[in-house]
Amino acid sequence: MNCEQIQYTERFVTANGIRLHLVETGTGEPVLLLHGFPEFWYSWRNQLPGLASAGFRAIAVDLRGYNKSDVPRGIASYRTNTLVADVADLIASLNCGPIRVVGHDWGGLIAWRLAAMHPSLVRKIAILNAPHAAAFRRELARNWRQWIKSHYVLLFQLPWLPERLIAASDFAVLERGWKTQPVNPMAFSNDQIGEYKQAFRVSGTSGPLNYYRAAFWHPHDLLGQPQKVFVPTIVIWGAQDPFISESVNDHLSKWVPDAIVKVISEASHWVQNDDPEQVNELLINFFHDHSR
Repeated sequence: MNCEQIQYTERFVTANGIRLHLVETGTGEPVLLLHGFPEFWYSWRNQLPGLASAGFRAIAVDLRGYNKSDVPRGIASYRTNTLVADVADLIASLNCGPIRVVGHDWGGLIAWRLAAMHPSLVRKIAILNAPHAAAFRRELARNWRQWIKSHYVLLFQLPWLPERLIAASDFAVLERGWKTQPVNPMAFSNDQIGEYKQAFRVSGTSGPLNYYRAAFWHPHDLLGQPQKVFVPTIVIWGAQDPFISESVNDHLSKWVPDAIVKVISEASHWVQNDDPEQVNELLINFFHDHSR
C-alpha cells in the first residue's frame, strides 16, 4: 500500500503566526511526522498508510519554507528555536498532546529540541538519521571525517549560489542524489522525484537552505540548554549514511536516558525510503509498546 492508494485529508493550520500545510490519514492516537531536507510531507508516503493501518492518526506536515506551507523571508525566520515553536504550537492547535513525533534529518533535529524544550507535549519520539545536537558536536570534535561529510553545510552559507546550483537543469543535483545515494534502487521512482521537484517549484529553495544558515549563525538554538531528552526515544539509523557517521549514536544515554538505537545495515540516509517495511515495523512496535 502506498500514499497514492489511500484516502487522506489535506488542510492548513495556523501555528506560531504562519500557515502550515498538513496531510493526514487514519484515526486513533496521533503521530506527527516531520520531514527533512530536501523533502516535504511526501517523504512519509510509505509511513502514512502503515501507521494508519496500525490504528494511528498519521499527520505529515510541510515545515515552514516547504511546498504549500508559508515561506517567510530572511534567515532569522528559520532559526531552530522558531522551527521548534512552529511544531509546539501546531501540537497545541491540534489539541491532542502529548503526541508521538517522528523526525527525519532536519525534522529529527527539530524533534530532538522539541522533546528537550517541551517534554509535556511529547509522549514518544522516533528519530531517523538525525544526530542529537550535543552528540554531533562531540563527533565533530573527535572525528575529522565528519567535517568532510558535513562540507555541504559550508557551501549552503553562501548567498544565492546554492539556490542556483540546486535549481539548475531542473534540480539535477537533487535528482542525482535520490538516484545514487539510497541502497535500494527503488527508493525513489522517477514519478516520485517529479513530486519533489514540483514541491520546490512551489516554494523555492531559499527557505530550506535558510535552516542551515540560521543554524550556523545562531548555534545556541541547537546547542543551548536543555539538551537532555527524558521521553522514550527510538533512533532508527541507516548505516550507509554518507552525511553523518553512525558513531554519533555512541553513548547516547548521556543525553537521552531512555533511548534505543536500531541500525538498518542495508539503508542509507534515506532510511524510510530504503526499507519502509522495517521502518514501519519499528515505529509501530515502539509506539504500541505500553511498557515504555
